[in-house]
Amino acid sequence: MVAQLNHHIELISTNPLDATMTGRNTKAYIVAQYALASDTETTAKDYNLSVGAVYAALSFYADNQEAIENALETSRALDLSQMELSDARLKEIQQKMNDE
Repeated sequence: MVAQLNHHIELISTNPLDATMTGRNTKAYIVAQYALASDTETTAKDYNLSVGAVYAALSFYADNQEAIENALETSRALDLSQMELSDARLKEIQQKMNDE
């Protein structure tokens, strides 16, 4: 049997949240978090990945955990600020409708 070196993770940008499983749109950090909450075999089955790919996602997550957590916090903060803007815009529209 010949040893293989597979590349399971694709880095699309410098943002660790953008890293995907090779050939898929599945985010590597999501696969890792799922595996941490369940187990590698279940994760491999549920995401239709090899167990090796799941371990690669776990390794990526472990190596980049701080950057991933910081990116998630930033993403959540941006989402909240966009919601606040949307609420303000909604009030503005409601005011215009009341003025008519």
